Amino acid sequence: MMRQKKCSAVKVLVTLFPRIPKVTTVLLEFFIKRENKVSLLRDPLSHFCQEQSVLAAQDCLQKLHRQFITYQDIRDMVENLMGLHSLCLKRAPITARSLGLVIRKLTIIVGELATSLEKISEVPVTDWMAVGDAVVTRTDKMRIDDQPPFTDYIPKTRDIEPVKLLGAGGFGTRT
Repeated sequence: MMRQKKCSAVKVLVTLFPRIPKVTTVLLEFFIKRENKVSLLRDPLSHFCQEQSVLAAQDCLQKLHRQFITYQDIRDMVENLMGLHSLCLKRAPITARSLGLVIRKLTIIVGELATSLEKISEVPVTDWMAVGDAVVTRTDKMRIDDQPPFTDYIPKTRDIEPVKLLGAGGFGTRT
């Protein structure tokens, strides 16, 4: 009965309040388009975090289009991103700061939809704004020293001296 109520909640929401799913869809599409840009200045962990947030948004959008999203899907998505954020706090605080901002954006986007689904499903309502703010507050409390970008550690081409040229003209000829 509970599973059926969760699955039918989105159909009720689309019927009674069509504006909420439409606005969420537009905002998710904009979020995905903006956050999906690849930057060569990002380190691998930062790129991974960005990709995970975009994939979570795409999953949410796909389920919303199919009208098969539940409040638990959104809770799981945010919980997984917060777990990634906790991992980044230990390993790369600067990456955690940027991921925290992305998580807050995403919770703001899906917050109204999630709250409506929770109300229709008759479960305790989550304060999504507080969740997003809590993630950002965790990194704001930390004292993070600015580190030089990882690209500073990669040697420039002009700094490399060729010792020997390999294969100059020796390829493809028979003697």
